[in-house]
Amino acid sequence: MTVWLGLAVFAGAALQRVTGLGFALVAAPMLVLLAGPFQGIVLANSLALIVAMVVLAMTWRDVDIDKLVRLAPAGVLGVFPGAIVAQLLPAGPLQVFVGSIILLGLGSVFWVARARFAPSLMTTVGTGLVSGFMTATAGVGGPALTTYAVATRWDQKAFAATSQCCFAAQAVAALSLKGLPAIPAAGLSMLVGALLGGLLVGNYLAPWVGAALARQVVVMLALLGALGTVVRGVVAWSA
Repeated sequence: MTVWLGLAVFAGAALQRVTGLGFALVAAPMLVLLAGPFQGIVLANSLALIVAMVVLAMTWRDVDIDKLVRLAPAGVLGVFPGAIVAQLLPAGPLQVFVGSIILLGLGSVFWVARARFAPSLMTTVGTGLVSGFMTATAGVGGPALTTYAVATRWDQKAFAATSQCCFAAQAVAALSLKGLPAIPAAGLSMLVGALLGGLLVGNYLAPWVGAALARQVVVMLALLGALGTVVRGVVAWSA
């Protein structure tokens, strides 16, 4: 199982480096399928924190402070109800919930291609709350922020840098409420190694692989993982 977890983390990290997002979308559903809904999301939160810090170290000059001071605190607040849901739901229903949340997040990114709204205080704070809730329950806070960025025509560089701050803050809040992953140190070290290896490979492939193609791969893998999570949850729920 650890080998399959490592492959999922490696692929998600490589795609994150090429496209600017995708680690949680690709890795979280696979982690949930392989490690269970609660531990899978805790693992996703832990590894997403590392990814965010690595990417932020390379992009911190582009952080949009004005949006960060609204998005980040709202995201942390959104983590609290999400952590409660993640801890109270049984395994089967939680898997169905996680898969459904990811599918809804993917759907929102497609829908927003035709939508526009102003980056007001309400929309910014609301986006942060939804992103934090999704991070705590499904390990994926990216779709909400991506929807906001596209709809408000947020500059891609500023979005990519600022979102890493939001992901890191949300991951720290989620882990402080749910605890660290229950995985042996050797297994966790292997996953961190797979993550760093994926980032390095993605850094090498980035000039050669088109971002549009990589995003299509992210969506396809996330869709398959989310559907598999829902199916497994339904089976466990009805057993």
